[in-house]
Amino acid sequence: MLAGKLRKGTMEILDCTLRDGGYYNNWDFSQNFINEYLNTIATLGIKYSEIGFRSLKNDNFKGACAFTSDGFLNSLEIPKEVNIGVMINSSELSSGSGLEEELCILFPTSSREIIKFVRVATNFSGLENAIQACKWLKNNGYLVFLNIMQVSSLSTDKIEIIINLSRTAVDILYFADSTGTLTNESTKNLFTLVRKTWKKPLGLHAHDNLSLAHSNALQSIANGADWQDGTLLGMGRGPGNSKTEFLWIEKQFGTIDYASVAVMQDFLEKKMAPLQTRYSWGTDTLYYLAGKNQIHPSFVQTLKEDNLFSSEDEIIAIKNLSKKDSRKFELMELTSALSENEDTSVIDRCSPRDFLNNKSVILLANTNSLNNHRIAVERFIRDNQVTVLSLNHTDLISLELVNYFVSCHPLRIAKILDKVRKAGKPIILPINTIPNDIRPALSDIKTLNFEMRIEANQFSILNDSCVVPILDSLAYALAICCAGGVERIFLAGFDGEQLGYQKYKKIEDMLKGFYSLGIDIPITAITPTNYSVSTKSVYGLND
Repeated sequence: MLAGKLRKGTMEILDCTLRDGGYYNNWDFSQNFINEYLNTIATLGIKYSEIGFRSLKNDNFKGACAFTSDGFLNSLEIPKEVNIGVMINSSELSSGSGLEEELCILFPTSSREIIKFVRVATNFSGLENAIQACKWLKNNGYLVFLNIMQVSSLSTDKIEIIINLSRTAVDILYFADSTGTLTNESTKNLFTLVRKTWKKPLGLHAHDNLSLAHSNALQSIANGADWQDGTLLGMGRGPGNSKTEFLWIEKQFGTIDYASVAVMQDFLEKKMAPLQTRYSWGTDTLYYLAGKNQIHPSFVQTLKEDNLFSSEDEIIAIKNLSKKDSRKFELMELTSALSENEDTSVIDRCSPRDFLNNKSVILLANTNSLNNHRIAVERFIRDNQVTVLSLNHTDLISLELVNYFVSCHPLRIAKILDKVRKAGKPIILPINTIPNDIRPALSDIKTLNFEMRIEANQFSILNDSCVVPILDSLAYALAICCAGGVERIFLAGFDGEQLGYQKYKKIEDMLKGFYSLGIDIPITAITPTNYSVSTKSVYGLND
């Protein structure tokens, strides 16, 4: 057995449920939930909780655990026996003289009373900056962890450099299996190697892509690790992590306090299980493939958040990502992997102003909401002579009413081209994202090329192209309407109910980004919607 020699008290558990689990809900846990969580881990005797991040980045909505301010921490009911800590990303910090200034902002003097430890996360490329941050934190009285990410890609030489630079600056050295690639054998080799020259405490942050997070944790303990990261029910980015409850049981080693188990199980069933139902973390075929190919888990998480991606789309993306270095998540890399195309356009760009200027436009989404109100929507279109843009293809509205199809998803476009061809209507799409093998199918379809790039948290619109924050047809269509100088925009079928929470939240954030451009174009939903837009009933608009 991997941990047959594990003795009671030989493993320190660092629970990071709120920090790592926050990747699923934007770190937006309720205060009551956090207080119950803290009480639960205190009952279990878990002494260390990494409750969130500290960050100076604030470019979209994130909950309190993304910033973990002193004021927020002081509002919590923190048991005396639980040491509270936070993580910072060295990639967010300046180098040189700006580093200390930023750390002073992140950790004012008052923080020392409530934050007991800080973990600095870094890739090898950011090691020098991370070490400087560790030195400052240690000098200011914090217990300092250094969290080395993407450990499976590190050579022996790099590991030796990490150890040598960390000796005086770091209290506890952690290795994170960021891509979930470690096996029991490679875990054993890693910790055996590190233990030869690193004499201070040592830890592992395991990911569960290969369903090996728990056994890798035990393997690391058997080969010199002192600390283990865990999350309740394994809640964490991508497939999740070692389960705190399993690690805790291992630590008890035959003297289990079943009263504490009952408290833990009650919290898992009543609080954690509903979150898992909602966000569906845990390993599967996609995460397993990602782990085998050292693909960052956020690629898979992003694919799974968006219900527009078919299983075929997902597998193609993973296949293409496996051909390149995909250890760092980049949204444009995912777009490229989906389209298999990086060529420049072969069709001249269009200017939507040539055919949309000063018109009222209605955007249609092919949903149950549109179907439920189809007759009223068709009447509204006819009576008001609005220009109809169907996002992708619709089977729910008479095609004679559609003026243009709009699509930006590279593989969704391929699937609707036959229907677009039969309808005999133009399609607006970004040629620069279309796979080369699909382009010949456009030869007998009137194609209007409005090019698109995706950049996180960006929204900009030119006469013949746009930059949008997410790969989504509504974002693309809004950019087209804006470039076209439309008078107003109506929405039908955009209820948001068919989407998971993450996708819904991304569209909400996208809408906020669009409004922030200051464009004075009224947007009105005329069928039920959960989005933050003005709403009127189509039935009240019809005579």
